[in-house]
Amino acid sequence: MRTPNRRRRRLIALAVGLGTPLVAAVGVRLALDWSDSMPYEGAVTEQRYIVIACLAVACVAASTVAAVILWKRAGRSG
Repeated sequence: MRTPNRRRRRLIALAVGLGTPLVAAVGVRLALDWSDSMPYEGAVTEQRYIVIACLAVACVAASTVAAVILWKRAGRSG
């Protein structure tokens, strides 16, 4: 039988695992809107797009790792 504390910790892990990618997607959309509001400068604009994409991937990867760690710790708690 799972304790309420364990359930709460697992819900937090799910919120981190699912919520952060959604926030990252919103951040990417806002960053791309910002980038598109500037004049197109060829290589500079393309580099900006790559940096935005890399930051989003890093956020999602970090949130996935954090969610897995939180989930495993919740499973160990009594």
